[in-house]
Amino acid sequence: FPGPDIQLRPAGAEGWEGMFGGEEEGKEHAFADPEFIQDLILDNCGKDKSGNSTWEDDGVRVSVNERYMVVRTYRSVHAEIGRLLMLLRAYR
Repeated sequence: FPGPDIQLRPAGAEGWEGMFGGEEEGKEHAFADPEFIQDLILDNCGKDKSGNSTWEDDGVRVSVNERYMVVRTYRSVHAEIGRLLMLLRAYR
């Protein structure tokens, strides 16, 4: 089933200046890189109660391309990812 359309860039924004300061000339902001978002999720979500990463479990994975990120993991980790993305959106 299709997931929600999540846009990390503020609507109508010309860049990320209002969120994280000015951009360097000719350099994209880190949030424009899907690999950066993937690493952010892997580093901040998916820890079990003992602090071990659930990303090593069988069948759990993340794949990204230019437009989509597909996450196959536990329901609770999906909720963590949703909260992280909500905080990123609120920060803008």
